[in-house]
Amino acid sequence: MKIEQNILRDKITTIHKQIGRCLLTGVLCVAMTASGLFLGCAEAKETNITLSQQQEEEVVALLGDLNENV
Repeated sequence: MKIEQNILRDKITTIHKQIGRCLLTGVLCVAMTASGLFLGCAEAKETNITLSQQQEEEVVALLGDLNENV
C-alpha cells in the first residue's frame, strides 16, 4: 500500500513540475510577444511623426517657392 502511495506521489510531483514548466514557458512567450508588439507600435508611431515633419517641411518649402513666383 505504501509503495502505491509513493508511486502515486511521484507521478503527481512529476505532473506538477511539467505543468509548472509549461505555464512558465507560456507566460514568457506571451510577455515576449506583448513586448514585441508594444515596441513595434512605438517604432511605427515614431516613424509617422518623422514622416509628418518631413512632409510639413516640404509643403512649407513649396509654398515659399510659390510665394516668390507670385
